[in-house]
Amino acid sequence: MSDQELVDQLSDVWASILELGATLTEAEWKQPSLLPGWSNQDVVAHMLWSECALLGWPVPDHVAPPMEHVRTEFGAFIENGVDSYRAQAGIEVLAQFAAAAEARIDALRALDADGFGGPVTFPIGDGTVRGVLPFRIFDCWIHEQDIRIALDRPGGWETSAVDLVFDRLFSSMGKVVAKHVGAPEGTVVVWRVGGARHAIEVRDGRGRSVDAPDTPAVVLVLEPEVFLMLTAGRGNPDALIPLVRVEGDASLGMRVLERMNVLF
Repeated sequence: MSDQELVDQLSDVWASILELGATLTEAEWKQPSLLPGWSNQDVVAHMLWSECALLGWPVPDHVAPPMEHVRTEFGAFIENGVDSYRAQAGIEVLAQFAAAAEARIDALRALDADGFGGPVTFPIGDGTVRGVLPFRIFDCWIHEQDIRIALDRPGGWETSAVDLVFDRLFSSMGKVVAKHVGAPEGTVVVWRVGGARHAIEVRDGRGRSVDAPDTPAVVLVLEPEVFLMLTAGRGNPDALIPLVRVEGDASLGMRVLERMNVLF
């Protein structure tokens, strides 16, 4: 995928978020998102703060008070940015995000190959513009779902970023099967997510993507939204796991489902 195709994907995700945000009432902005302790407005504030940092724009110098959902030093750092926008109206935060998104896309469109290979400082670590872009697409698309699912306002699944998001999530399943579950050598686990099939086989102690065999150890059949929530640590696993059909080794299937969260 070219650099500018990645920019297209980021632009698509942000356009979908802005379209959704324009329809929200202030009460809906203040409703809880899927993320503990964060409202729907807080989710957009987090994306706004992140893009301001990447643009080199000033961000509020603010320290958030202690909060129950903040349990790590990095979480406290992120919360400082989110909390700095909480006194504002949701539509005000959205307008600032729209401005930052437009500026960021314009800046990315102006880059040549050397520019995409240039250094960038990001809260999760230093890298290159090209290296950070897929993560931003992934992160923002999932954050859009944090709002949409909480409000029961489906959308975003038609954007060009969906394949990138699910490829990244599927790529993490090898570690889940081999390391988190500790499945024996030769074990094959298959996920049937909507119309997609993804298989992991344990080889030499590592989980590797393979073509789905006729007789895997277990097949997990689930909807894309359920796969997303289980892998991204959203929602209550006790409520989500019963929505999955397990074919084959039920015990192994349950162990995989209980350990699929790769983001938290």
